[in-house]
Amino acid sequence: MKTVFIQIGKYSLMVLVLIFVFCLYVFAVGSSESPTEVTAVRSEREDNVAGLSDRIIVNISHLSTLQKSLDGKPLVLFINGLPLTDSPALSVDTLRGEVQFVLKRTEITKATWNLLIGKPKAFTKVVTVSVGLKDGTPIPCKENNLTFVVIRTWQFGIFFLSLLIFLFVIFLLYRKTDLLRGLPEQMPPVGKKVFSLALSQMLFWTVLVMGAYVFIWATTGDIDTVTDSILILMGISSATALGARVIDTTSTGTPVTPELSSGSFWKDILKGTTDYEPHRLQIVAWTLVLGIVFLCTVWADLTMPSFNGTLLTLMGISSGTYLGFKMKE
Repeated sequence: MKTVFIQIGKYSLMVLVLIFVFCLYVFAVGSSESPTEVTAVRSEREDNVAGLSDRIIVNISHLSTLQKSLDGKPLVLFINGLPLTDSPALSVDTLRGEVQFVLKRTEITKATWNLLIGKPKAFTKVVTVSVGLKDGTPIPCKENNLTFVVIRTWQFGIFFLSLLIFLFVIFLLYRKTDLLRGLPEQMPPVGKKVFSLALSQMLFWTVLVMGAYVFIWATTGDIDTVTDSILILMGISSATALGARVIDTTSTGTPVTPELSSGSFWKDILKGTTDYEPHRLQIVAWTLVLGIVFLCTVWADLTMPSFNGTLLTLMGISSGTYLGFKMKE
C-alpha cells in the first residue's frame, strides 16, 4: 500500500512539473509577442514612392491594440520624426492594420515641409515615415521606408524648358529690338537708344516672379503662391516704368529727342545725362539685393517671400527718388 502511494506521489509531482512548464511556455509565448510598429509604407503610384498630394497607406502591427490605447485621439503622420499636425488619418482599418494619409502642405505644416524638402538637391529624398499622437512620439518603424518625390520630373521638365525658351526670347529681343530701350523716335537715330533703367527693373521682377512661380508649382504642386508683397513690388516696378515714360514725353505727348546708348547696358542704366548718378545706383542696388533675397527664399522654403512694409517702403522711396531726379536729367 505504501508503494502505491509513493507511485501516486511521483506521478502527481510529474504532473505538477508539466503544468508548471506549460505555464512558463504560455507566459513566454505571450510575452514574446511583437510590439506595435510600422511594418510597411505603400502609396498609390508605387510601393514606397510618393510625393505631395499623394495618398499613402501605413501598415501597423497590432493596430487594434494601439487604437484602444489612444482613447479616441487621432493618429497623425510623422516624417523624419517631425509631426504633420494638420494631417490626421483619413481612414483606419484595424482588420487589415492599415492607416491612410494624404501628403499635403498647409499653412500649419508649411514650416515642417520646408525642413523636409527645402533646398532640394535631387528629385527624390529617402525619408522615414511613422505615426503617433501629434503631441507624442512616433511608434517604432524601419528607417528610410519611403522615397519622397521632391520635384516631379515631368513638371520640372516643363519648367526648365519653358524658362530656357523664355530667357532666349528675351535675349533675342534685347539684342534685336528696343525692348529695354527708351521711347520710339520720330526719326531713326545715328546710333541705338539708351537702355532704360525703369524698363529693365520691370522686366527683372517679371522674370523672377514667373520663374519662381513655375518652379514652386513643379516642386510642390501649389498654384496659390503669389503673396501680397510680391504684387506690391511688381506694382512699384510697373509704376516706376510708367512714370519714367511720362517724364520722357513732353506735355503734348511728343517724344523727346532720344539719348544715344553708350554701348554698355550697365553704363546706360547707371548714368544720367552727364555722369554716374547716386539715385540710379541706389535703385539698382536695392533691386539686386531684394532679388537675391527673393531667390534664396524660394530655394530654401519653396514659397514666395513676404517682404515687410519697411522694405517695400524703402523700394518705393528709391523708385520715387529716381523719378524725381529723372525730371531734372
